[in-house]
Amino acid sequence: MNFLHNSYSTFYFGMGNCEGIVNLMRFMLYLLGIESENVHCHDRRYSASIESNHALLRIKNNGKWLYYDAVYDRDNSEQLYGKTYEEMSEYVDLSRFEKDI
Repeated sequence: MNFLHNSYSTFYFGMGNCEGIVNLMRFMLYLLGIESENVHCHDRRYSASIESNHALLRIKNNGKWLYYDAVYDRDNSEQLYGKTYEEMSEYVDLSRFEKDI
């Protein structure tokens, strides 16, 4: 299962889960000098899980943190934009720490 979380596997083999995609994107942003963080959350669209089951990317843009869901927004480039805490909270449960940022 670690194979799917790995940024190298996601890039080289084109196979990765949400965390693998976020890890790869975060590495690329690091190379560009853009501040970002991995965010683990509970995605309510998957009711079978009651704990953290999804990964998002948080990117600092003009001094403000925005969230990106690279898995669900990647098929529609028109939707790949930063979302606020409130917008992301429509379908994911984020920690209180995220709200205080």
